[in-house]
Order: sequence, then C-alpha cells, then structure tokens
Amino acid sequence: MAIGIYLQKLLNAWNIRCMVLLSFSVQIILSYASPFRRTSRSWAAVLVWSTYLLADSVAIYTTGLISNTVRTSSATPLQVDLDILALWASVLLIHMGGPGSITAYSLEDNSLWLRHIVRLVGQLAVIFYIFLKSFPGNNLMVPTLLVLVTGIMKYGERSRALFLASLENLKGSVGQRLFLELEENVRSQRYYFFERFRGMIVDLLPSPSELQESRQFFKEIDTTDALEVISGELKLIYEVLYTKIMAVHSKWGIFCRVIFYGNMAATVVLFCHSSKDQFAGIDVIITYCLLSGVFVVDMSQDSDYMDSDSSHVAQQLGICWLPDRIIMALTLVPVFLYFNFFELLNGCDSKLWSERMGAFNLLDCSVKKYCRSKKQKQHCPTRFLDKAVDMCGFNDRLDNLMYTTTNCFQWELWVFLFEGLKKKASGIDSEIKAREVYHSKGEAVLQEMDLAELEKSYMKDFDYGKALLCWHIATEICYNVDEDENDEKRKCSKILSDYLTYLLIHEPKLTAAVAGITHERYDETCLEVKASANKLGAENLKDFCAKALEVPDVENGEGGYNREHAEERVRAQNGTRRKYLAKDSQ
Repeated sequence: MAIGIYLQKLLNAWNIRCMVLLSFSVQIILSYASPFRRTSRSWAAVLVWSTYLLADSVAIYTTGLISNTVRTSSATPLQVDLDILALWASVLLIHMGGPGSITAYSLEDNSLWLRHIVRLVGQLAVIFYIFLKSFPGNNLMVPTLLVLVTGIMKYGERSRALFLASLENLKGSVGQRLFLELEENVRSQRYYFFERFRGMIVDLLPSPSELQESRQFFKEIDTTDALEVISGELKLIYEVLYTKIMAVHSKWGIFCRVIFYGNMAATVVLFCHSSKDQFAGIDVIITYCLLSGVFVVDMSQDSDYMDSDSSHVAQQLGICWLPDRIIMALTLVPVFLYFNFFELLNGCDSKLWSERMGAFNLLDCSVKKYCRSKKQKQHCPTRFLDKAVDMCGFNDRLDNLMYTTTNCFQWELWVFLFEGLKKKASGIDSEIKAREVYHSKGEAVLQEMDLAELEKSYMKDFDYGKALLCWHIATEICYNVDEDENDEKRKCSKILSDYLTYLLIHEPKLTAAVAGITHERYDETCLEVKASANKLGAENLKDFCAKALEVPDVENGEGGYNREHAEERVRAQNGTRRKYLAKDSQ
C-alpha cells in the first residue's frame, strides 16, 4: 500500500515534466531525422512516420494534461508552479507547428490544411484557459504571451505551407511566377524548369512551347550538367511538397521569421531576469531546454533554407531582404552542427537527392512466396500467420517491407539513358512523331533489328503497365541466365527494370497517368508465376529462369525443346528493354 501511494505521488510529480520532455525529444528527432526519408530505406521511413504521428499526439495530450491539472488545482496542490505550466503550454503550441524540415508525410496530408486551422482554434481555447487560470499573480505573463504569439505564428506557418503544397493550390498557381531577371546558371535553370513543369505533379501537361524549350536546353548541355539540373528539380519537388519552404520564401514568411526570433530572444532574456525563487530547480532547467531547443531546431532548418535554390532565386527576385541576412548570420553555429551531424551518419543532406533507387523484383517475390507456401504445407498446414495477414489487408505492405530493396544510382546508367533520350529527341520534328515516340513500348527496336517473328508475337495492344511487366520478366530471366558479371549494361538493365517495377507496383500514384495497372493484374501475374514455378518444379529464382527457357517452342510447331531460339528471343527483348523503355518511363 505504501509503495502504491509513493508511486502515485511520483507520477503526479513527474507526469507533466516527462510528457513535456517527450514532446521536446520528438521534435528534435523529427527535425533531424526527416531528411533520411529521402534515402528510400525502410528503417528511415518507419522512424519518420512514427515520430510524425507521435509529435502532434504528444503535444495535444500534454496540453490536456496541463489543463486537467490546472482545473483540479484547488482540490490538490500543484506539483509544478502554475506560471511555469502556462509557459510550457504555449511552448507546446510551437511544437505543434512542427519543424521546417517536414510538414506532410504523404501528399494527402497537404489537403488537410483546413483541419489544422480548426485544431489551432481548439488548442488556443485550451491554452487561453490555462493562461487565465494563472492570473492575477503570473510573474511570467509577458514571456508567456510572447511565446503564445510565436506559437500561433508557427502553427499558422505550417497550415499555410500545407495549403500552398495542396494539389488544388498547385493547379491554380502553375505558371504564375515570372522569370525576367534571373542569372544564367545551373541553380537558376533548374528552378526555372521546376516552375515551368511542376504542373505535371497534378497531371497538367506542359504546353508545346515549353516542351520545345526544355528539349532544346537539354540538347545543348552535357551529361553532368543535365544530371545536376534534374537532381535539383527532384530536391525542389521534395521541398515544396513536404517542407515549409514555400511558406518561408516570401516577404510575409521572412517577416514572420524575424518576429519569431525576436519573440524567442526576448522570452529568454525576460525569463533569465525574472524571479525564479518559487520554481523548482528541475522546472527551471526544463524551461531553459525548451526555449533553447526551439532556437537550435529552427535555426538549423532556416540555415538549410538559405542554401536552397528557392532562396537563391528569391534573392534575385527581391523577395529576401536584410532580415534574411540577419537570420543567416544567426545560424552559423547551428548549421555547423547540423551538417556535421548528417555527414557523420550518411551525408544524405549534402546531396540533392538520395542517389538510391527503389527496387522490386516480381519474379523473385512470386517464386519465394511459392517456395515458402510449399514448405508451410509440409510443416504448418494451418498457415495461421498468412491468413491473419490476408484478413487484415497487410499483404501489400508486407511485400513492400520484405521484398523491396534499394540500389545505388549508377553513373553508367544515367549516361546511357540521357544519351539515348537525346538521340530520340533529335528525330522528333512534329507532334505526330513525338506521340509515336511517347507511346512506343519497344516495337521500334524490333523493327530496327529486323525481328519480324518477335514483332508479331509482341502485343501492341498492351497498355503501358502490362508491357512493362512483360519486359521486366524478360529482363529478369536474361539476367539470371546470363551470368557475365563484367557486363555493365546487364547490371544497369537490372537496376532500371527493378526500379520501374517498384514504381509501377508500390508507387502507383507516380505512374497512374500512364501505367493503367491494377492490383488485380498484379495479383494475377504473381499467381501465374507461382503456377509456372509449380509446373516447372523450381526451387529458387535461378532455377525458375533456367527452366523457363526450356519450354517447348509451340509457335514453331516443334514438339521438343528449342532452348537456343527461346534464349535468342528473350535476349532480344532484354536489349529492347535496356535501350528504349527509358523514354517511355519519362
């Protein structure tokens, strides 16, 4: 009984303190871990996703806990001073505004900007109640008001960033910004083309003049500059959709940042010079941690903004002014710590993109599932785990976690793709020719190689998704049968094939406009591969690919096996896949 009473007193004394520190810790983790989601690694996605969901929940719960403690203060003595609680509640509103490095985890989150405004109103009502309960003898009234104003601005900044990145706003803002006085350099060019073609994010096609301008630009630059321009555009897309960069890089955004830092600096000074005799020592330390933590996190994020292409262009257009330089000067120490932190881990923040490509091997996934189910029939007839996963609808997520990997970006692959695209673009002299190239699914190379028989067997009526799966299967079979480790094109073909299949199956929103694949077709393909593996008696992927080439050549009317002809056909398909699928994927 005595132990229970002691634990209850300990909980009452430390519950709010622990939750405030937890909210602060989540903000630190989310701020510095969010760039890792660009690495396309599962552990990074899980870390960012979990902390992203936890951040708002912890702040809201802690605010409610403070409100409940204040409401019952007349019945039981407060373990934490009421003045400190009012200040902490205001800091929690800053936490709900979130770090600048992440505002949304997925595109759907941007459409919820109005919900965040409603949530802000609700949180303000609770915080005002806590603040009013601290009257009339609140010794920290001015610092609390300053932090409260800062929290409102911070949360409003997040809501505005979500609104600006919403699909509705992106559709309405395409092509509105003018570029009349930009310097001719790589940073300006990639921002220019990003503004011109960002409508493709919301399925808005560029005009013929914009296409011609882009085509002419990339014809005249070398491979290295082209990669730098496109990599910069990838980073800009990420920043616009998932960070606060659009809200910050405006005159109103810069003004709010100046007010934010001014308020926080004044709060620290006032709290340092205020009487703290009635406060517990641990509460004073926690308050200093919270206030200094806000400074460090936001300055490190702003230092990253100031080095971005958006800031570079904003300075040329006259959007950024003197306070921008002041903020940049204030962030010298945090930026040093910030970049060295990421360089120590994996250096992803110093790159324009992760330089890694997702990979999904449909044949490998299907054959492994077949082999696993075969073993389960022998040792575990009930297959309870698989049934539970199927009933919960986690099959796709489990496949994504177990069978999706990443490959390092290969420079040889980029050179091959870019030179091939330039060659294709040089032959486009009309809109009709452009449409032919765009809708090509590989039949052009069959005509060039005079493979009439293979061209007949190729289904021209296939939609993009079905054709891509056919080339993926052909590429995988060739890759496993031909084991020449020194063939760079073989490796590049494998990387590109797995990457496009990964986009098609696990990132359908990126290919929905051209792919036309459904989960039913994907499931049907997997079942066909499993049935083939069962018929062939395959033990693993290599065994399956080798036996698949020994299928009787029915089309030639032969009753036996024609391995040489089958292998020639698949190799021809593999060559077509390497050379001509790149343009289709764009």
